[in-house]
Amino acid sequence: MAVLRSSCALVVAVAFMLLSGPAAHAAAGTITDPRGDGEPDIVKVSYSNARSQIKMSMTYVDIALAQNESFYLRWGTGKSYQVFNSNGLRELRYYSSKNAASKRVACAGLKVARQTARDTTAVTIPRSCLKNAPDKVRFQGIATMGLSLKDETRTSKLIARG
Repeated sequence: MAVLRSSCALVVAVAFMLLSGPAAHAAAGTITDPRGDGEPDIVKVSYSNARSQIKMSMTYVDIALAQNESFYLRWGTGKSYQVFNSNGLRELRYYSSKNAASKRVACAGLKVARQTARDTTAVTIPRSCLKNAPDKVRFQGIATMGLSLKDETRTSKLIARG
């Protein structure tokens, strides 16, 4: 009788797992960027496309050289969101096409954390601030110093919302 109960419990547990589907998780990845290909020198961009928020981080050889940081979410033919970070100016911008002027997007939940000891800046963008973004986006990082020095990572493949 005890064996029969254990077997029934196991069948119910397996059926529940199959019917409930996989656990929700964020689609994530990284872009590695060659050392020495630009100044300030980005070496890695990490990203996570979750249900309720998008997270990105850029790691540098020396973060002190990054005066302006841009974290991009791209899709379609030139549409994008940009988190711009420079000397205390932190804002979310939307571009409706490749050559369009940006529109500032109010986003109370936008977080930017510059960690100089780790040579990394991390951003968190609530999905509620990204009204125009589809579920699948591409990620890219760009950092500049002065008027002419910059490093630009490649753009990731399309990453589905997890």
